[in-house]
Amino acid sequence: LRSSSYAAIAACLATVLFLSRSTSACDLCDGIERADSRVVRLTSTTVDSALEAHAAVLLGFYAPWCEVCKWFAATYEKIATELHSEGVLVAKINVAEDSDLASRFAAQVTNSPILRVVRRGQVMAYTGPRGATDLCAHMRQQLRPALLHLGNDESAVDQFNAAPPAALARVVVRAPLAVERGASVADLSQHLMLDAADRAAGALTGQVAFAAITDASVPDSGVASMRIPWAEPGAPGSSISYEGPPSHAAMLQWARYRSVPPAGALTRESAQVYLRGGHTLVVALAPGESIEPWAAVLGHVAEARSRAADKGALPVWLVWARKDDPAHALLFRRLNFALPSTYGVLGPWVPGAGTQVAVLNVTGSGVFVQHTVHVTISTPAKLETTVTHALDLYAQQALPADVRVLGVDMRGWPFQLAAGVIAGGLAVHAANAQRQRRRQHAATHDTTQHETRREPSRGGQPEGNRLRNGKAGDLQ
Repeated sequence: LRSSSYAAIAACLATVLFLSRSTSACDLCDGIERADSRVVRLTSTTVDSALEAHAAVLLGFYAPWCEVCKWFAATYEKIATELHSEGVLVAKINVAEDSDLASRFAAQVTNSPILRVVRRGQVMAYTGPRGATDLCAHMRQQLRPALLHLGNDESAVDQFNAAPPAALARVVVRAPLAVERGASVADLSQHLMLDAADRAAGALTGQVAFAAITDASVPDSGVASMRIPWAEPGAPGSSISYEGPPSHAAMLQWARYRSVPPAGALTRESAQVYLRGGHTLVVALAPGESIEPWAAVLGHVAEARSRAADKGALPVWLVWARKDDPAHALLFRRLNFALPSTYGVLGPWVPGAGTQVAVLNVTGSGVFVQHTVHVTISTPAKLETTVTHALDLYAQQALPADVRVLGVDMRGWPFQLAAGVIAGGLAVHAANAQRQRRRQHAATHDTTQHETRREPSRGGQPEGNRLRNGKAGDLQ
């Protein structure tokens, strides 16, 4: 009877395993491949060619231990099946097997799958609804031009610039090439400027709005201009012309840079812009320093730099804040704006006394490589000279860089770590030794008193006299 029960249990387990394998939607979770699956599995050797071959790609990053990935598998397969005939690639990447790709796309899976949308080579994080209907609609939108086509109606340009939200920067591209409403992204590839603007528009959705208008009076290469949101409409400087090359990388860099003021005070709100991505020069003013003269100098430098950026030069934001501003205590600690003698492995952090400068190459939110100018600046006049020279060196990639990741100074970190461990170990050892000596002393004292009370007197002396007249050796 017992053997037959074991056989029945084994048969049930085998049936469950078979059904789970046969009904698995795809290998987004468990590594089981289906011959009819529309989800394409990518690896480090195939991902680049797949991204180049498709205008829109949905990447799903999963891990074998992720339970939510298993639940999401059926939805992901449904999305892939529905979009297969429309030219959208739905793919998956196992982060346990391709950790390099997880780092490249910033997709560290913990308890749910990570989704990335790649539109014409531009990678964007997807944080919207994950239902099949919502994701399919979002991916179909990626196949359409991100440019708003205005035809040849000049009045439409004014309406576009006046449309809400007012704080949104707007770029208008003029080209003699007629682009019909409802055109595909493939139609834009015929014109370099339109193609570059469409790629930039897809990457800057929600930050900068782009529109295209047919204008036979402009050169064949086309022209682009931006209405900046912080200037009064129609005022001098409210419209900026783009004079850089017709490449999507240059257009993207220029549009992101010009969509906010090129210089400004570093606040909690502006830090979300200036430290989100790009190049930023941070001036940490000495505690108690008057901000106005320093801000005037930086505004003058930023204006000259922004005009050069319109022609394709490297754009760098200039921001400032005082070291004694409590809102930026953590940032300045991460930037290590301190005197060398006041910051150690175990010692407290104290802001440096003078004004200091660093250029940040921000690759992501809060992720940067820092180039510190190792000069303490005493006057606003010296600041202009120092900043101008530093930016020239930085643009030429000649400004030495601190090796920093997430603001942690990694220069000589093995020595710093070893020194911290040794110093901490010595401190712990000293404290333990002191406690041990105290215990021994207390135990010896208690034992001596106990034995003294019980031991009979020798030589006719009373116990008290013997202890008072005794030597140290008598107590051991």
